[in-house]
Amino acid sequence: MEETLFWHDNWLGRGPLKYLFPNIFKLAIDKGGYLDSYFEMVGSTYQWKWGWITNPRSEVEWREIGNLMCFLQQVRFKGGKDMWRWDNDRGERFSTKSIRQELELKGTVPSDCGSFKWNAWAPLKVNYLVWRAELGRIADKLSLVKRGINITNNFCSRCGINEESSDHLFVSCLWAKAVWWNILRWLKISMDCEWVSVSQLFEHISVQVGSKKWKQTVQMVAMACMWRLWLARNEKEFNDNMVPVQTIVELTKEESFLWMKNRAKGISTGWNEWVTFDISAML
Repeated sequence: MEETLFWHDNWLGRGPLKYLFPNIFKLAIDKGGYLDSYFEMVGSTYQWKWGWITNPRSEVEWREIGNLMCFLQQVRFKGGKDMWRWDNDRGERFSTKSIRQELELKGTVPSDCGSFKWNAWAPLKVNYLVWRAELGRIADKLSLVKRGINITNNFCSRCGINEESSDHLFVSCLWAKAVWWNILRWLKISMDCEWVSVSQLFEHISVQVGSKKWKQTVQMVAMACMWRLWLARNEKEFNDNMVPVQTIVELTKEESFLWMKNRAKGISTGWNEWVTFDISAML
């Protein structure tokens, strides 16, 4: 089978050559060298040039050099940088986009990602939490009981009224509703007291009238709020410390502002505008 080597192919350090020719590999000065460092053009032909720590002497070393030259005679050389190609009918250059296209063509592949939209301004751990919460797959008390974990009390430790599910923890709990009322009032968005799920909350946010950047900002703030609700829940569960509603609200504002300033490009909104959510300058 004929093989193609590129000028920038780190071929000498590849496993097969390293183990096929172990003795002359030890003699090589540059064991990680690229292909173009081992030959030069003389007229229209290639001439190999080798760099040895010491010249080959033993019969075994010269035999390996002969075998190496026989190997190289069967190889085609091609200029340019190395590249991976996606093993499909189109033979395109390898990329994550090509993988995605291949997967999309498989219409029978089930998808259970909900309606969640990833937000690049929020950290990965926060995106993951919100995504799992929307699917009802976080470690709330009801989910733990369903997994066979023995919990003496599966009621919400904040309100004590209902069992702790993902939707109750983040949306329908009186404690969570108080937080959302303050956050949405700050964002100048109406509050619907009938929300019973995380998906309903984000659906309400997504249908608001505003630019793409404004919607991304509002979604990021909502994700920061959920992150703070989760941390406050854990603080109550493990340290028996009830974090005040206003503290969660203020931490949400501060954290979302830091995310925006550090992760969003071309944003000039300052803290004074942020605390009143006057972000007209960035829209």
